[in-house]
Amino acid sequence: MLWCYAFATIIFSSALAVFLPLGLAIMLGGWVILSISVALTSRAPVHMIALDEQAVVIIGSISVVMVAEFGAAVSSLRGLATILAIMSLVSLLVALCFFLASRPGISRLLELLPYPVICGFMAGIGWLLLDAGVTLALDVPISAELLRQLNLDNNLFKLMTCVGGGVFMFVFTARLEKPWSLPAASIFIILVFLTVAFAAGHSLEELRSQGWIFDIGFPDGAVSGLLGQLNLSHIDTEFIVSITPQLVTIVILTMLVASMNLSAMTAVNLKSRMKTGAEMQALYSTTGCMPTCAVSAPRITRSCASFW
Repeated sequence: MLWCYAFATIIFSSALAVFLPLGLAIMLGGWVILSISVALTSRAPVHMIALDEQAVVIIGSISVVMVAEFGAAVSSLRGLATILAIMSLVSLLVALCFFLASRPGISRLLELLPYPVICGFMAGIGWLLLDAGVTLALDVPISAELLRQLNLDNNLFKLMTCVGGGVFMFVFTARLEKPWSLPAASIFIILVFLTVAFAAGHSLEELRSQGWIFDIGFPDGAVSGLLGQLNLSHIDTEFIVSITPQLVTIVILTMLVASMNLSAMTAVNLKSRMKTGAEMQALYSTTGCMPTCAVSAPRITRSCASFW
């Protein structure tokens, strides 16, 4: 659930931030549907279910392109319908590829991708994640403009606070390898931040005005009202066609991650799991949400690196 909050802020940023509550509701709703479906249909005692972060950061970069190309229209029904259509389309494409990979012999094609290519993709995803974090903190991507922005107001202190929180979270989860370590670290950071801010005499209104916490105006009932107004005519199909390379990249990376995770499990039929993953992904796409990976985990006994 914490990832839903984080990933929604990456996708629905800048001028699309007006739709952040709706985007978060869609992600959480889709997550609930997926979790219930897996719980009711699987006999495995333990599952690992995660949103695909590679897809999130690439779609986040797509949303930045949308803001540049659409202008003020990105905050209208055209922008909302287009970004939701992109998210659903990606999930459907991943589901289709999972179905194809479950066919005899086809799943082995994933092994033909060169190792340097995989490393390049992963390095690029890491850079996109870093850039997305900086953009969320300062509303400016990593560029020459960032250096000028750091000299304004309290931007440098704000960025250092974000970096410090990230370092603490990394160290905490690395030292305490428990399922609850990540949410515990996240809650601790929030509590410390609010405690220090209130002790220094800052109010919530002041924190919002200075960009320390989110301030998104969204009247009651607007979520259901927006969804009721959407129709296919609002989708910008020309823009979606223009981002075909990005969509293909998302599919390839999701397939790679899924195959590597599955190959590290014992007693797992890769083709069967790919088919099951396709069914879950197709269900998830109906909510307009992101690609996911849900695999059973009896016990991990060998690493993904040994498989490759």
